[in-house]
Amino acid sequence: MGDMVGINTDSIELLIKIFKKDKLDENLYKAFMGTKGVREFLSHEKIMGRPVSIRDFKGEIKRAVENSDYEDGYGFYVFKNNLGRIEEDIKDIKRSVNPIIKEAKRKVYKVVPKSMPISTDIKLYWGGMDGGFTLKRREIYINYRRYFGNREEFIKILSHEMYHARKISIKNRGKFLLGTILKENRLLYKTVGRIVEEGLALIVQHGPDLKKDDITETLTKSNLVLVREEFNILNDVLWDIKAGEGSVKVKYLNIYVIGYFIISLIYKERGIGSLNHWTVDLNYRRIIKEYVEICNKKGISPNIEGAIIRWILKERGI
Repeated sequence: MGDMVGINTDSIELLIKIFKKDKLDENLYKAFMGTKGVREFLSHEKIMGRPVSIRDFKGEIKRAVENSDYEDGYGFYVFKNNLGRIEEDIKDIKRSVNPIIKEAKRKVYKVVPKSMPISTDIKLYWGGMDGGFTLKRREIYINYRRYFGNREEFIKILSHEMYHARKISIKNRGKFLLGTILKENRLLYKTVGRIVEEGLALIVQHGPDLKKDDITETLTKSNLVLVREEFNILNDVLWDIKAGEGSVKVKYLNIYVIGYFIISLIYKERGIGSLNHWTVDLNYRRIIKEYVEICNKKGISPNIEGAIIRWILKERGI
């Protein structure tokens, strides 16, 4: 079930040292910028279309350190204003790392077969919009700004990212990669595959009944009520892909809401076994097939146009 590697808090501990001083310490800043958490956060922001100027980044930290009333764009002023609380929380995380990881893994294995190893190589960083991200299905990065002092939500986001860090067999990875050689299939994966992946990670994080809005506000009770509008955007995106094009509309699509809606319905109606078509096999077409069958049986609309459903559920890959 994977070895417990631990939670790397280096970048946060260096920030604590930085904000205990009245002026920006260049040596501490250099060490902070050299941590894996900071390097990968900056790389992630660039990938997500939010490139960070290193000069501006340093300037924001410097101003936050040296001006008590300055509110920077990365939330370093929040760090400064909660310095004592954060320092104690980090100490507690380091003392409690094994039970924290154990509880997060317990949540993951409600959904993931226990035979699948899960990476627990976790690093904390500070800043940005996201709750966290995972690289290469191995390295987990958590935006500590969102979760400091909130152990319940911290464990929940760990479980979410651990789902992304499950180890897929070489056979299923190879089969999946072969299936994405065609441009059409690659574009489908970037939409439908991501929707399914994030939907399952959210089921791990929140369970099949959303009791509290996600801290990042990507999944809330109110936007679940408006899920049909998201499906309308999805239909437009999929028509563009069917026409052999990428879609500019995909940037307006909330994949988290659609994913959670689809996966929670399958989970409630058919249990977790049906979801292994994606968790284990990376077969998103089988997930869509299950979803459509359930909707038809219940006499409700799947909110995906019939022609699009027939196109997705072509014989290959099912």
